[in-house]
Amino acid sequence: MTRKRHSLAVLVEVGFLLSGSARAELRARVVSPLVQVFPDSPAPTGESVARLEAARGEWEPFQIVLTTDGPGAVSARASALIGDAGRIEPPALYRVGYLRVNTPSSVEGHAGRWPDVLIPDVDRYVGEKRWAFPFALPRGETRAIWVLTFVPETTLPGRYRGDVTVEQTGAPSVKVPIELTVHGFVLPRTPSLPATFGFSSHAVPEAHARYRPMAESEIAPLLLRYGISALRHRVSLICGTEAPPWKPRGDAVEIDFSAYDAAIGPLLDGTADRGGPAEGARFAATDLRIPEHLGRVVHERYARAMVAHLRERGWLSRVFDYTFDEPSDREWAEVRVRAARIRRAAPEVPRLVTTPFTPVLAGAVDIWCPVVNELDDKPGNARSPGRAAYDARLAAGERLWWYQSCMSNGCELTGDQYHTGWPSLVVDAPAVSHRIFEWLTYHYRIGGELYYNTVKAYEEGNDPWREQHLPSGNGDGTLFYPGDPQVIGGRTPIPVDSVRLELIREGLEDYEYLRLHEQRFGRAATDAIITSVASRTWQWQKDGARLLAARHRLAAELDAAR
Repeated sequence: MTRKRHSLAVLVEVGFLLSGSARAELRARVVSPLVQVFPDSPAPTGESVARLEAARGEWEPFQIVLTTDGPGAVSARASALIGDAGRIEPPALYRVGYLRVNTPSSVEGHAGRWPDVLIPDVDRYVGEKRWAFPFALPRGETRAIWVLTFVPETTLPGRYRGDVTVEQTGAPSVKVPIELTVHGFVLPRTPSLPATFGFSSHAVPEAHARYRPMAESEIAPLLLRYGISALRHRVSLICGTEAPPWKPRGDAVEIDFSAYDAAIGPLLDGTADRGGPAEGARFAATDLRIPEHLGRVVHERYARAMVAHLRERGWLSRVFDYTFDEPSDREWAEVRVRAARIRRAAPEVPRLVTTPFTPVLAGAVDIWCPVVNELDDKPGNARSPGRAAYDARLAAGERLWWYQSCMSNGCELTGDQYHTGWPSLVVDAPAVSHRIFEWLTYHYRIGGELYYNTVKAYEEGNDPWREQHLPSGNGDGTLFYPGDPQVIGGRTPIPVDSVRLELIREGLEDYEYLRLHEQRFGRAATDAIITSVASRTWQWQKDGARLLAARHRLAAELDAAR
């Protein structure tokens, strides 16, 4: 049977090229996940061996960078990692695909093809073969394979070895050895830091249906796969479930929780990824779902019934009310009205507002959530009272989260030098900017992270594989690609992860390293390592090697202290 292929050759890049009469030479080198490999990147000069280290319960990626002097289709396969202490399953392999950027997000970006798409060889949701391999490696261009190892928490510490074999039609195969050191400490399944990202349960099936009609029975399993991907990347999702339907019953309301519990329950109970690498992992924080436009009395009754159900299921401690988003000073009165309504009905549920501290809202906000620029701005551009202004609020039992936005790269404009040097999640930003946020979160003693969306491009009516440019930046609010079989092969629709989402998980794992280090050695010792990498919101090392060296030091000291 002939397989239908998506027309986006630049993304799928599957081809079978006849080799010339001369035997081609395939060159492969190893680089870190913090190296952005462009089609026109120079020939690789990295290591020939992948030397990795990971805690138990951690994911660890690296890249194989490829060039050739002759045409030919490229494939790869990985072996298990074997050590004296046991065996680790073969790493997952992905082809790194590209998103074309026409208008840069900021002066840090440029037009062209940016590495961001991770197309799996065999997916980790339903185990189907996809179209990662074989792919065309044009002479004179560079490509990358993403290699991702998961180290189960039951793995014994020690050295493990394996390899990835890369083959090209008409060329000798190349074997890339892997040497993995597994540390003695364990990362928790559920992250210590709430990282809570937006998600639209309506946009996902609509985006996938662009490629072929979807049966109603496919939607719930597809949405669950997105939730599992979030768990595997140590993030939680908000705005992804409908508020449960209700009807009046005397002086109360009767809520039908069946659909809500089926959708959110496995993600909060730790049962979503049964038998998978995130088995037992739970969302660390999600939002309180209440229908809009309810009258005061019905709203309070609904909220009380919702809280009672969440308490009964053991979920209440991980729920917050997203009370207001980015209020202007003209909307402060409305913030106080909404906050008071929630406080009356559900005093146990903290109220989050995306705003810097202002005395006008004192008492109305439980979780202050300013944008990163407003917590510690560049000199001459101060927009907030600074980090110290929150100490009194934290002492009173309130919390401090923060988030990234287009204020980092320039909203509705390409920006200037002010819009450089910030943490960023747009595609065309330096790779370290996708991972550094958690180091800054620990440095500033922030209690949680928020991000407004993970599927924003799905909502725009465009094809996310072709176009993710928004006035707020390329890929802003979009961390997934709709992995339909028409695009990536196989039979079952799945989420396709971005490189940026992978680097967010790496940052969240770094956070756990920092937390364990402080528990063992104290805050001053941990701060000394952090400031070797990041000292201010806009002052941090752009060289990924410096970050990885600091991570190595954290791990070495933790192992030595066992």
